[in-house]
Amino acid sequence: NWWHYVDDVVTIWEKVKFTYIEENNQVKITGYVDNGVDVIIPSMIGNKPVVAIGANAFSGNTAITSVTIPYGVISIGYRSFASCSSLTKIDIPNSVGSIDALAFGYCRSLMNVFIPNSVTSIGDFAFHYCASLTNIIIPDSVESIGDYAFSYCYDLTSVVICKSVTSIECGAFYRCESLEDVYYTGSEEEWNKISIDYNNGDLISATEHYNYKL
Repeated sequence: NWWHYVDDVVTIWEKVKFTYIEENNQVKITGYVDNGVDVIIPSMIGNKPVVAIGANAFSGNTAITSVTIPYGVISIGYRSFASCSSLTKIDIPNSVGSIDALAFGYCRSLMNVFIPNSVTSIGDFAFHYCASLTNIIIPDSVESIGDYAFSYCYDLTSVVICKSVTSIECGAFYRCESLEDVYYTGSEEEWNKISIDYNNGDLISATEHYNYKL
């Protein structure tokens, strides 16, 4: 049937765009070999679900400007988009549970990112030197913000932190020199119970707003 032919052509085309490995009837994207600047990662390749973006899969690609990750992906791997210096927009679905270390490190043009409330951990240096990022919301699924996760985000002016967060690790907001406002969804008493490690002076010196409603 013609629609089966179309499905086959789409599958072949996606295989041409991406390199990947199959494990347990699931797909992990390992690389990108196309020239397109607006990347849409497929939810299926070869009738198998895409569940992960592997380590270094897109790292160092200075051409891509936007990436859409499909629902069903549960992990964004180590340095998966690191040093994608032209990347301005990333769509992360509400299926991702972890953003690994340096996943978006050195994406200096990234201006907006929505972290869904499926994410439970933000890895060390995950958004390090995302110098154009202006605001961020840490959802109420996150318990810990990793070492230097948002360090050197020079343009970051405000951050929303939900009361699920129990620890903010070393330098998580180091050299966030434009940070003015921290909006916290819990009380001042709850805020004071958070373990905030050293090298977070810019966070501590910002104006804190308690009982913030998202």
